[in-house]
Amino acid sequence: MFQKAMLCIMMLLIVSGCSAQNGKNEFKEKINLLEQSLSNKDTASLKVQVDELLQLYKHNEWKLQLLGDEGEYERLHESIQRIIVAIEEEDYTEAKIELSTTKTILQDIYSL
Repeated sequence: MFQKAMLCIMMLLIVSGCSAQNGKNEFKEKINLLEQSLSNKDTASLKVQVDELLQLYKHNEWKLQLLGDEGEYERLHESIQRIIVAIEEEDYTEAKIELSTTKTILQDIYSL
């Protein structure tokens, strides 16, 4: 009986430990929300959402450093900063371009 319980516990640990919690889905959700807000040109919510994206970047920076090379995660940070400036300037076209760049950089980082 003890061996069966230990086997179940070990399998549970293995299965739960294999989940890929690396931030990819969180970034994808934030970017999709930003794209929707850019389509609506809702500046107030855009500022909040891009700040959340920056906080997400800062929170997951160490993971990005492990997954990508130095140039990739630095370009990602620069791209997010450009999105912030474009939204502050209400240049929605530039914000869309930078958001696309951000998506591409994230795809490169998480392509492993």
